[in-house]
Amino acid sequence: MRARVFFGLLLLLVLATVLTVQRGWLFSFWGVPAYLDPFSALQLDDPPHLWTALKLQRLNADLDLCFDFMSTTAWRFQRIAPHQAARDCVLPESLRLSGLDRGVDHAAIKLSSPTLLSCPMAASLALYERHAMRPILASMTSTHVVAIDHLGSFACRNIGSSNSGRRSEHASANALDIAAFQLADGRQLRIARDWNPDSASAPVLRALRDGACPWFQSVLGPDYNAAHQDHFHLDRGRSRICR
Repeated sequence: MRARVFFGLLLLLVLATVLTVQRGWLFSFWGVPAYLDPFSALQLDDPPHLWTALKLQRLNADLDLCFDFMSTTAWRFQRIAPHQAARDCVLPESLRLSGLDRGVDHAAIKLSSPTLLSCPMAASLALYERHAMRPILASMTSTHVVAIDHLGSFACRNIGSSNSGRRSEHASANALDIAAFQLADGRQLRIARDWNPDSASAPVLRALRDGACPWFQSVLGPDYNAAHQDHFHLDRGRSRICR
């Protein structure tokens, strides 16, 4: 009996070793796309798949891996060392994001101002732009974003700016509030004005809200409460909600 258990464990060890060392060959042999390898690094152009959430979580645990990911994108950023960002808020290593450079397959995007973000939050924004914002606007408006107006990212405060309770994700620069999207044809999708069902832009904004949900933990807009009537709150916190 013990011998049988021993050889069973040995076989599992051999299989695990083969899958770890030779997984690239195995994926190629079976014609499985490399991005479906759960151990491979997250790539900007990888379509959403079974392991996307797991790979995103790895960026939280390994900031070097996260910065490596951001370096493969066209987003402009400055790496910021851990520092005391406010009296009661110490930030781990983060970045200051200033915009997206023009590429062969996409237009440049300006931010209304450079913004301090956690690296995982910036990575989610890059993925959101690539896999949701860009295709949604191309199909629904036949144009693209050239600027994003935001209300800020870092704020050393509790949720709802209350005197007690849980810290906001803004306190760790792990959130971004987007107020409007400026389009290449001159139109502006402003949440405070165009979320109204009577607005011709309302369906586009709702699609942009829904499209953010796979890439962020929390996506809050005007349907959530009055405090979010003029922006989308996007964050990479622990709570999972899309509303």
